[in-house]
Amino acid sequence: MSQDAGAQFAALHEQIQRSLADAMAASDEYTAEEPAKTGTGRSERGEATVTVDGKGLLRAVQFDHAVADLDAEELRTVTMDALQAAQEKVRPPSSGRSPAAALHDSTVADQLDAIFTEMKGQA
Repeated sequence: MSQDAGAQFAALHEQIQRSLADAMAASDEYTAEEPAKTGTGRSERGEATVTVDGKGLLRAVQFDHAVADLDAEELRTVTMDALQAAQEKVRPPSSGRSPAAALHDSTVADQLDAIFTEMKGQA
């Protein structure tokens, strides 16, 4: 193996170690005990009221008598609107890329492919 390929592997190893450390930190943050925080949201006209826990998971749903006049799609819409409003109250503003997005990152595979292709061309 050439020294250049060795250096590339070492740099890739460091990148993988940083990515793993970031993933572990994100996992620890996500699974940490949430304070007894809840959020409540309502649909635009108040037909549905939803309460979520500190992680944004559903705790309670209440419907106003006005839902009797809604069809299934309208009921789904008002419920989801209320859920989204409640979740926005408990989730911090997004810092951009989600930790789950890292699971679909092909950077390491692409770099390995480039190294192996270069090594194959030198053989």
